Amino acid sequence: MYRTADDRRTAHIVTSVPDRVVAADTADVFRVLSAPLPSSVSVLLPGADGVDVLPHAQWGHVSVPGATLSWSQSDADAVAAMGRLRRRDFSAVALTDITPPMSVLRTLPMREWERTYADWAAVDPWRADPPRWRVAVHVTSHVRPRSPGWDSRAL
Repeated sequence: MYRTADDRRTAHIVTSVPDRVVAADTADVFRVLSAPLPSSVSVLLPGADGVDVLPHAQWGHVSVPGATLSWSQSDADAVAAMGRLRRRDFSAVALTDITPPMSVLRTLPMREWERTYADWAAVDPWRADPPRWRVAVHVTSHVRPRSPGWDSRAL
């Protein structure tokens, strides 16, 4: 599976039907983790140091260095909430705060504040779960802040 050192640092999506292993970027992994993982799929997210997570892979789970995580609808919902927060320009560092930083919140129309607080609460349990937090931050790293004319209803 790993032909080069870079392969050890690349995310992979493994499926049993059909049998395949696919190198995946963060957007691909985000799409897969936006739903519960079926028992025919495994997601491998090695660390930056290239730690091999393949030996710990399980169907229906996400494997990261030091943990193998089941992936349910509530996990998928939390990743979607994290994606919406990143789209609203909250950085990974800002997301570690207990409440949304006012410096970013002030840039949002007030009609979006309620949803922002709801999304903030949705990811709150993950702040105390470092493996899941790292997964969410990693797979939402491709999300770009909104642009002028952005419509929050698109999320």
